[in-house]
Amino acid sequence: MFWTGSGGALILNKPFVESEHFLTPDRHTVPWLEGQGLGGGIDASVGRITGLQIGHFLIKNPEAVFSRAADGAFASAESQGNIGALILEKFKIILDYKNNRVILEPNARFDDPIDYNRSGLVLESVGENYQTFKIKAVAEDSPASDAGLRVGDTLIAIDGQQVSELSLSELRFKVQRAKARELLVERDGARLKVPLKLRDLI
Repeated sequence: MFWTGSGGALILNKPFVESEHFLTPDRHTVPWLEGQGLGGGIDASVGRITGLQIGHFLIKNPEAVFSRAADGAFASAESQGNIGALILEKFKIILDYKNNRVILEPNARFDDPIDYNRSGLVLESVGENYQTFKIKAVAEDSPASDAGLRVGDTLIAIDGQQVSELSLSELRFKVQRAKARELLVERDGARLKVPLKLRDLI
């Protein structure tokens, strides 16, 4: 059984990860930086699995979070994990309450690849109206760390466009879907132009 609700693709709970031996030495993974909340970080890695079968639909090569959490929802054996928005957005979803069922119809994005964080950045919106964007985390050995970006840097512009004109979702999408971007960041009162060359991390 799987729950839904995350913004990512797929989260697999620790008991399921262990029983199915997902974390083998030959599986390439990176730390799950996005797993941060009010209670702190979640011990997990991100990699890819061959596919996810939902009914007669096969989602090929999706990203998956492999939980090592000692407690909480991602350590529960009551479900195998969580199917998130990056998978569900591939379908038109019909909730048939009368017959207690969910109907999935693939849409035009069904065959689109699911890309994981290609920058190594985790951004958060803060301040009045949440229009200030700060770097919350930087992955090791990633485009962000190679470019010298740091936790706490404030993002001012991307390719000359003021980020205050964008929502957090729009900003993440703009960073994700590119080969390279030029960021303007503020650090300790100084503004720095930072070239960012993106690549796949998994």
